[in-house]
Amino acid sequence: MQHSADLVALPADGRLVRTSRAVRLGDVAPDRRMRVDALLRVLQDVGDDDYRSTGLPNPDGWVARRIVLEVGRFPTFREALEVTTFCSGTGSRWAERRTSIVGDDGARVEAAALWVQVDTAGRPVRLDDAFLAVYGATAAGRTVGSRRTHDDPSPDAAGVPFTPRFVDLDPLGHMNNAAQAAALEEVLAPDGLAAPVRVELEYRRPAAPSSDLRVVIDRPAEGAVDVWLCTGADVATSVRVRRGVPVVQSSV
Repeated sequence: MQHSADLVALPADGRLVRTSRAVRLGDVAPDRRMRVDALLRVLQDVGDDDYRSTGLPNPDGWVARRIVLEVGRFPTFREALEVTTFCSGTGSRWAERRTSIVGDDGARVEAAALWVQVDTAGRPVRLDDAFLAVYGATAAGRTVGSRRTHDDPSPDAAGVPFTPRFVDLDPLGHMNNAAQAAALEEVLAPDGLAAPVRVELEYRRPAAPSSDLRVVIDRPAEGAVDVWLCTGADVATSVRVRRGVPVVQSSV
């Protein structure tokens, strides 16, 4: 499969974890397409399962900074999925996790997620030798950065109010990373979300329920949508959608 340069190919050696999933009723939109928030839950769960199985410390001390999805074809209701995940790069205090999702009906999703390791106070901490001993082989010395790339919304953009549901909140009282993608599905519902498409999410700060939580939308070009989840003057999460991104099947 050919994809963007920031989505590296599966490695030949090192820790490569494979598991299976099925697309369930609660994962899909009315058109039977697996929603983006459901895809992100798969990424979260598979990554969490992998890390916890290593016995490394601080399994809950990872915060998402950036997630990229390239969808060649969305999974559909009841499709069986094979999910493959591995560490594809590291920084001083963060690591990138690549995940490939292939369905038995032709679904294909490639993802890269940047996760920052934090301590109990929420401060970033350095990756240690124990982490690199487990995940360093597939990272293969590739260095990844954590700087954000999305622009801010226009200062005069009003946006529309957005109210999280109780089920969207995590143990810290913030909107779960995947739940924030539900806001994307909500605002794009009138247009639909069709593959091939590239979706980028950048998480800047926690999104907590508040009276001024709102979604700002911009359509800079045909097939392009930018979305920001804002609290007051601050951006909590930004999303960039680019339709028509070529995702080509190959033997890789």
